[in-house]
Amino acid sequence: MATLHIEHAISDYTTWKAAFDRFAPVREKAGIRQHRIQRPIDNGNYVVIDLDFESAEQARAYSISRRQPSGHQVRTLPRWWARRAPASFSLPSP
Repeated sequence: MATLHIEHAISDYTTWKAAFDRFAPVREKAGIRQHRIQRPIDNGNYVVIDLDFESAEQARAYSISRRQPSGHQVRTLPRWWARRAPASFSLPSP
């Protein structure tokens, strides 16, 4: 699994979330298995989004496809990270 981590300044969460929800079919077609949206407690005009993919290649392809907005102007470009999940993880015994 790979996670694409996005941090993005927004102007209005309600408007942004409605637009995000409209793109659910696009996310599904791109192979996004699940997503998480978080907001800092001290800044309602900022979102942190994690998109989970089966592979790093899918995450990379989605990232590239979404970086070039078409037909609209973006005030600030989001910051993107991708990471691979470890194959396994266990906590040491106490």
